[in-house]
Amino acid sequence: MSKFIINSTYSLLGKAFGMLFLFLLDIVIARILDVAGYAEWVYFFSILTMLFFIGWLGINASTKVLISKCNTAEEKKYCLTAGFCIRVFSSIIISIFLIAILYVLSGKLGYPDKYSSLRHLILFSGVLIFFNSFTEFYKEVFMAYENFKRLFQLTVLEYFGYLFFTIIFLKIFPNVKMMPFAYCTSGFLVFIFGMFVLLHECDLFKLETYDFSRIKSFAFKILKYAIPMLVVGMGAAVLIEIDTFMLGVLSSKNQVAVYNIAKTLISKAAHINYSLSVGCMTSFAVIRGSEFKFKSTQFKRYSLINFFVSLFISIVIILFAPILIIFFYGKEYSLAGNVIRLLVFYYILYSSSVFYSLFMDFRNKANARAVLYVITIIIDIILNMLFIPEFGAIGASVATTVAFIPYMVFVLNVSRKEWKMLQLRGDS
Repeated sequence: MSKFIINSTYSLLGKAFGMLFLFLLDIVIARILDVAGYAEWVYFFSILTMLFFIGWLGINASTKVLISKCNTAEEKKYCLTAGFCIRVFSSIIISIFLIAILYVLSGKLGYPDKYSSLRHLILFSGVLIFFNSFTEFYKEVFMAYENFKRLFQLTVLEYFGYLFFTIIFLKIFPNVKMMPFAYCTSGFLVFIFGMFVLLHECDLFKLETYDFSRIKSFAFKILKYAIPMLVVGMGAAVLIEIDTFMLGVLSSKNQVAVYNIAKTLISKAAHINYSLSVGCMTSFAVIRGSEFKFKSTQFKRYSLINFFVSLFISIVIILFAPILIIFFYGKEYSLAGNVIRLLVFYYILYSSSVFYSLFMDFRNKANARAVLYVITIIIDIILNMLFIPEFGAIGASVATTVAFIPYMVFVLNVSRKEWKMLQLRGDS
């Protein structure tokens, strides 16, 4: 069995279980809490998700790319050691900094008049950011080492933990204030598991000689490439969450709740495409002249597979999602069915762009799309300000889709140019 099939299978299984557990988690929260409590949690979580990407600082993805380009096991050890040290230091600093800023700004974000539990949730945000930064670091490192079996195990542990501990804590006390306890407990277990794998399978710190100049060199490279990855990561977070956040500020709790249900299903569907892309993209990090024809054919084949998967999922969403939303969530969330049908167009754009974006990252082209991400965010914010006050969740859906069109065209064009350049140069 080819490495692509094995990697993709583990990656897809991980995303499939993750999607299932998140879907069940969302239903549990919506069912146990009332609409107002559910809306308050998803509003806070939209803010928290954007902070997660800031907490990553681009270090996770940068470490993954550089490890994948290392030629020897010893180089990988040094690169991993450098990335881990940066991760520890930055996670502590950024978590403290963000919780302080967020607590001060809580009054501007809707506390206490609209979101009475917001400050309580904010108090836990630093711990959640810390654990999340390591969870994502482990995932990126496992991808770089092509250890997709461990990636699968970590993903299942993470999302099952969210579901399991949420049920326990909400059964004890059905209030939104219990949600951070569930996420912190799961995050701690994932932290321990990931550390065990890094120490015993990735040989973290197991260097024959501690050449600090080499560690410093890799640290500098990681930080240098982390800058564009940070911009890209924050851009992705803002594009995903800015609509929920702006709905929370400019519209009602009901609009926040129904939009989040639709957005959650769409974003989880996109994880399938991400899994397919991740399973094959490490093989395109280095493309030698003799490999060009074979790898360019592979790239086209994988991109077509990704597109047809997106098309199939889109048809399923349009036909069945509105009915399933009412069945699982309840009639009070029926508007989410209309919202998700509109977001299908965004899903097709986003799921296709994921494939080309990952290719650009592995080809050191993150700088190229970082600038356009900023432009896309500005467009999205402007459109949200125009559409949300009058159309609510429907307006947010339209704004998100329209704003993403230029970005999709851009990444497709840049990817094509990269292949043409490789063809002319004859090697990478």
